[in-house]
Amino acid sequence: MYCNKSRGYQRLNTHLTTPVVLLFYCVWALSALKAQSLQKIQFPFDLPFTIEETPYYTFNPLDRQTSLRMSYAKSEILNPEAWKNVNQEKEVYEIQLVYTKYPRDFDKWLTDYDWLLESRLNELFKLDPSLNNPGIRWRIILQTKCSDAETAKEMYHGIVIKYKPRKAWTAKIRDGYGKQMELVHRIVEGDTMPTDTVVLRAFNRKQDWKKMLVIMDWTGSMYEYSSQLVYWHKQNIARDLIKHMVLFNDGDDNKYKGQARAKTVGKTGGIYSMDVYSLDNMYQTLEKAMRAGNGGDAPENNLEAILKGLKFYSYCEEVVLIADNKAPPRDMALIKKIKRPVHIILCGANPAPPDLSYLNIAYLTGGSISTMQEEIRFTGNTQETIRFTIGKYQFTAANGEVKRDVVP
Repeated sequence: MYCNKSRGYQRLNTHLTTPVVLLFYCVWALSALKAQSLQKIQFPFDLPFTIEETPYYTFNPLDRQTSLRMSYAKSEILNPEAWKNVNQEKEVYEIQLVYTKYPRDFDKWLTDYDWLLESRLNELFKLDPSLNNPGIRWRIILQTKCSDAETAKEMYHGIVIKYKPRKAWTAKIRDGYGKQMELVHRIVEGDTMPTDTVVLRAFNRKQDWKKMLVIMDWTGSMYEYSSQLVYWHKQNIARDLIKHMVLFNDGDDNKYKGQARAKTVGKTGGIYSMDVYSLDNMYQTLEKAMRAGNGGDAPENNLEAILKGLKFYSYCEEVVLIADNKAPPRDMALIKKIKRPVHIILCGANPAPPDLSYLNIAYLTGGSISTMQEEIRFTGNTQETIRFTIGKYQFTAANGEVKRDVVP
């Protein structure tokens, strides 16, 4: 893959639609920045395209994928039938454009790079116009283990489309779980919305939250709240703001399975993670967790779920907890193990007073509390005195604890 830097961005055709233009911005920025390994560029439409380097491109045998092969420095798709033969009931979640980075020195690039990328994308969209979609993740992958042109020509070049089967989700209305999942489905699809939209409001307010790990209470009283998160994520999936979601149902109904001591602090269980790039997978995980348990008693294993999420997804920058104000955490003893700020979206706190446990989680970790109307941020300094109001209730945070003020 070569690039004529002198031609720059001038040759871009203005008729290209959004993803094409954005990818050309990506390539232009890549040349200007000398392509440090794994660059993330911000584009006019705030869609994140990633650029990464690898010695050799390798196919993950576990992924459902189609390889559209191309010759070195050419744009013709050599095997278009490979995509045409894929079952139409599919959901594309990622497209990779694979090149060789030769020569390694960008100053020595000669080939008309912008023309090559434009041509390859036009060939792809000619094959399947539906792939011209900003909701798909787009990645440019540069192979670097090539010291001469002959080696580069032998390496893989082309476009890899990753997808999942699209199954028509239908709730099994024969039982209560089916009816509950039908409500979830209507919220996620935007067909209905509860009057209390605290989750939607909080995420719309917080435009600076990125690389999020979202922990969500998935017990019976929280389905209509946490479903709002899935709806919001669906509308913003191209922005790549949520990296992982973790559900907790407080122990998979162990209370009702003759396991009286199953709900112990730190070992309650009932915790599930979701693939956030497949709506079909999200539906399946939501229903699986719902059928496994719906809480059964008031306290929940919030902190256990946070710690488990952080164990596996520690690279996430923001930790967000969607919590039920009417169900305090059973495991506050674990608070000292949490070393990251926790931003809590508190559901059902109006007109009821906010539960002190959740206020203390946000205060002790240096996080925040969001309700329908307010957002309270804490600094992490538990020795300073902070007075604040949520709704009609007043609180004081001092000496490592939040207390509700007694108003005469």
